[in-house]
Amino acid sequence: MMETQDVDTISFSHWQRLKNLLSRHRLLFLAVGCFFFVTMVFLLLSKQSLPQKPSPDSIPIPSEISPTIGPPPQVYFETYENTASLPVIPDTMYAYTLKKNYSQEEIVSFGQRLSLSEIQSSTNALVVLKNVKNPDSLGMLTFYPQTGGFSYQSFVGIPLEQPIQALLFSLGITDDTVSCPITYKKKDSPGFTFVECHRDWDLAGLPILSALGVVNAPEDQPLSSLAVGVTSLSTIEDENIINTSTNQDGFARPNDFNTMTVAIDKEGKLLSIASNIRWIASRRIIQQEELLSPQQALQQFIAHKSSLSLTLPAGSGAVDIGKVYPGNLAHAKKATITDYVLTYLENHPTVVQTNLVPMYLIRGTALLNSGYTVRFTETIPALADGTTSLLSLTRVGEVAGDSIELGSFVPVTPTATPQPTLPAGITPSPTVTSTPETTPHPTNTLYPGQPTPTPTPKKCTYASIEKYLNPIWDLGFGMGRVGLHVVTTTHKALWYLPWPPEYQLPTVDELLDQVHKTVPDYTQPLVSAETVAKMMSDEPHCPIRLSVTSPTLFIYAQAYTNVAIEPGLLPIYSDPPISKENIWNVAIQENKSLKVGEFIRDFLYYEYESKEFTKPDTSWIIPKSQLAKFVQDISQKLALLPLEEERLLFELRHASFDIDSDYLFIGLISEDEVNNKLPLKITPRPDNLYRLHFFVSSEISPNPENPTLAPINRSQFMILELGAVKG
Repeated sequence: MMETQDVDTISFSHWQRLKNLLSRHRLLFLAVGCFFFVTMVFLLLSKQSLPQKPSPDSIPIPSEISPTIGPPPQVYFETYENTASLPVIPDTMYAYTLKKNYSQEEIVSFGQRLSLSEIQSSTNALVVLKNVKNPDSLGMLTFYPQTGGFSYQSFVGIPLEQPIQALLFSLGITDDTVSCPITYKKKDSPGFTFVECHRDWDLAGLPILSALGVVNAPEDQPLSSLAVGVTSLSTIEDENIINTSTNQDGFARPNDFNTMTVAIDKEGKLLSIASNIRWIASRRIIQQEELLSPQQALQQFIAHKSSLSLTLPAGSGAVDIGKVYPGNLAHAKKATITDYVLTYLENHPTVVQTNLVPMYLIRGTALLNSGYTVRFTETIPALADGTTSLLSLTRVGEVAGDSIELGSFVPVTPTATPQPTLPAGITPSPTVTSTPETTPHPTNTLYPGQPTPTPTPKKCTYASIEKYLNPIWDLGFGMGRVGLHVVTTTHKALWYLPWPPEYQLPTVDELLDQVHKTVPDYTQPLVSAETVAKMMSDEPHCPIRLSVTSPTLFIYAQAYTNVAIEPGLLPIYSDPPISKENIWNVAIQENKSLKVGEFIRDFLYYEYESKEFTKPDTSWIIPKSQLAKFVQDISQKLALLPLEEERLLFELRHASFDIDSDYLFIGLISEDEVNNKLPLKITPRPDNLYRLHFFVSSEISPNPENPTLAPINRSQFMILELGAVKG
């Protein structure tokens, strides 16, 4: 089951901690769901000689950063290549109508089944029922009228006289599509067992995924391998979770949507129920002729008629979103489809959903024109009449707000740029020249590091170095907002959904006083549901803006050669994701591509924390507008391949991204300095290793001497690194 990574972290306390009950419950139904980007900034010190093992504990914390909220990047992929199998349509499928907008009378009727009928407070967003008079049934129910999500807390416990699934069914809390096969315990909650229920995929007819959270599915884990209630490769680690019936101890429970968690004490009493499972009002069998075929749906994807398209940087760590999506646009010449499934999709758990109907979903990767690889998900209704689970979509291709209608984007044709005026006394460099005398020398070490937070007037304080937010994207009415969160030093980045501001809980001081008056010596431990989403939300919703330095690394060797690349510094961002040991174990494929685990790339890419480099004595002075022509010229002199030339242009544009100058100083950093400050261990040792790092600055020198270049010497086993730094 592709559920985002929030976990039902249920903790215990004595009576005086009851005052925090509702505030802890208010984020129960947050979903970790899709898009972009944020994270942790790693600051590592390295010695000048031998490479040192990086430590994830050295993480700089930006002081003042302003939160930003805006529309998600507009997506346009010119072409699609499908490498996935077409989904198989089951013999029987259902279309579900979901219950929504509960009346106060319906909520009270439901509460009476739990011996709760007195209204503590009632709003359009939240109803709280209580029983503070009967010592045998003290309890409280928090119910969300729009979605049917609720949290029930018994202060004394309900004796179980039948299996929990049968009890829930008899109370009308579940239906015949819900099963409760999973149990687990917690280290900090001895004597309690947690029973986890989900709407079963087999009983429902199809997998049930989060429309937004599916973006959290790791690229190297096929969607077909996901299972309901089973943690995925991207799940957050939680050592508190033990004795899991799924044999997945040490990982947070995937309970952010389609989940009901029941807490039972050692005496067999039910203490709490926390649910975000949507209630079914009716269902009907779908006839085959009502459906688009997988081939028809694929053609709609290719024709840019997706209902929802989301992207996420494919690497791990922190990345500057402004550089990934310049102009807030995700534009690629080609997208490769790696997964194609038929599934049910759920909305943000705090958002009303009318239908649960089959949807086609594709997932894959694309190399954006910005130079970054992203993974993407797109959806299309499977019903030919366009009925969708995503209620915010008013027409095919419309996502929200300023988002683009897919297929409507027309790339702008560049026009001639006026020549800037060069400062007095300075002459621009002529066409790049070279001589055979100076050739980049192969070396045996390599690696870099550099990001700089951009300060702004608004203060944003962090309570944890492991929880950072990128800019939050507003997907529009009915979908909510989504932000990227990196929660561990092992690079796990997850999309989470901020809780809507209108979902505020009333104070419960009066209620708790009443409980204490009824049972003066009350000491029953409180069981509540506190999710990872809540823990995330406790952090300020602040972005991290990074201005990093990066190289691209090409590996050329015979097919089936295995190469280990170990940077001497911990990357801020890496694609493909680097291992916990800070090593890429690369297998060269027959088509010369690089395989790292299950990730396939044409090159390795990483960004690193700031390092100061000496400004070269020789340089080129060029108009910034002619950077592409400059790269073309020096690529010819260096005998670079087309993709290498493309990446060199990317690196120089990356380094000059924030330089507000008509002219650029570009010099070649000495390889000795690169090897000294950016060590890299390579096993086995290549025949030739070239490290071409360029120094880019706005501080131009009068009539400098130009560097001389010569073609690189290609060999059977060669590594080429191209990078640029902002001086």
